[in-house]
Amino acid sequence: MFVLYCPVTKETGISLARDLNCESGKVPPEDVIDILIRWGSSARIRHIPTTVLNKKRVVLKLTNKMETMEILSSRGISIPPLDVHPPCIGRSTYHTQGQGLWFCWEENQIESARREGADYFIKYIPPCQEWRVHVIGGEAVFVQNKYPTNRISTAFMGIQGFQNRWHERMVDISSAPEEVINQAVAAVNILGADFGGVDVLWGIDGRPYVLEINSGPALPTPETRAPYISYFRRFFSRE
Repeated sequence: MFVLYCPVTKETGISLARDLNCESGKVPPEDVIDILIRWGSSARIRHIPTTVLNKKRVVLKLTNKMETMEILSSRGISIPPLDVHPPCIGRSTYHTQGQGLWFCWEENQIESARREGADYFIKYIPPCQEWRVHVIGGEAVFVQNKYPTNRISTAFMGIQGFQNRWHERMVDISSAPEEVINQAVAAVNILGADFGGVDVLWGIDGRPYVLEINSGPALPTPETRAPYISYFRRFFSRE
């Protein structure tokens, strides 16, 4: 078993490999690998492994956020509508860790955002809460809420404003609206991913909006990694 990570997902990739007692790296070894776990990496490998979790083509789709949104929208998944009329949010095609965001509340900011790297724009949805739903093997296993409490105001309160160290918290699935869970699981299955952390905004309009699927979500604690470790070990035991 080998965990293949990229620079952005390196920290969790190394931790997963340590927990699994296997090798990891940005570049796979020259030898044939029995099980390859792509933790956010679409790097080329020399030999085709017996088992690949999150295949290269899947990771490539997930890292191309605009393509992901187009696919999900065509399959009936609820996403923020494309919109270039303020208030809206500019997004770059490739972005990580909350980067590549431009909030535009005036028309003249649209062109500025484009010059700075925005590739497309989505309607600003006032958030009540934003969830990360961890879908593993086709099932939602646990969720994380990014805001410490639900928001109830329609006033603009910022795009981020997340609670500190939210990545470390695990919340029972029942805490999130059922529609959030259903949309997250459906999105992962549509993209053909074996696992992923799905960011779903729950708007103050009482609707879920899938924002993106992370193919290498941050798992900073043994507790957050445990469900993934259990899933990966099932494949290890089959060999």
